[in-house]
Amino acid sequence: MWEKVQLSDLVSSGQPDSSPAQQLTGINLDVYYYEVPVDQVKTLVPVWNPLSKQAIRFKNALSFQGNGFQFSRTRMDKLSWIFGNLEQAEAKKIGTFSMILAEDYDSDLLVTALPGRQTISFLDMKGATKSAVVGPGRLNLRLRAQKSQGSPYPDQVVGYPMVTVPSHKGIEKLEQLASQYEAAFLSSSFTVRMVPGDVFLLGPEEFYGDISSLGGLFFLNPSGRVFEPSRVGGMRTTKPTVRVFVILCTSIQ
Repeated sequence: MWEKVQLSDLVSSGQPDSSPAQQLTGINLDVYYYEVPVDQVKTLVPVWNPLSKQAIRFKNALSFQGNGFQFSRTRMDKLSWIFGNLEQAEAKKIGTFSMILAEDYDSDLLVTALPGRQTISFLDMKGATKSAVVGPGRLNLRLRAQKSQGSPYPDQVVGYPMVTVPSHKGIEKLEQLASQYEAAFLSSSFTVRMVPGDVFLLGPEEFYGDISSLGGLFFLNPSGRVFEPSRVGGMRTTKPTVRVFVILCTSIQ
């Protein structure tokens, strides 16, 4: 079942022992990563409207939204409809990644590299504006599969933005030093129950800020992508984009 996992796209903290003797339990996800031109963000509003937040819990829903995040759910029969709307919004598909979220282990989906140190603003758990110095390192979506109360198998996922720094495995002092520069933005966390066939959309609010804010750093790609002309004879153009993630739960084991 590991053959679909692309390790270059998935960095796990505390990797579980994958030896044949251990029974691995977890949640299997397919993640579709798109980038949408900034000038097309408003055209995604009709995509969000019919989606649901049922069985999604936020640490602080106002801070989650205020930090520029949207997260909603639907079912697999809406997947083609979502893809079609993204295509109409001129979205570019950047990649598709398969992930196995092993129970009670952290898995990081890379969002963007942070080449240097920078200060960003965000809303904390109480809704107050705070700042944090992050980088160099990586900004990830950290995910962890857990069992809900009474469930015999992991059926819920906790997710939040997480800044990590390069690992120094085997060098304890460097590991301890690196951990001091990690940052978990729990005010933008969610917990969601999943069953196979569930589809989730993670993307920016209409007002997500620039890269000096948490939402802008997470979603905005100011360098953008090259887009083909919409008419014959037109010029190719480079446009700034925002990241959108479509997440499909394929199985639970």
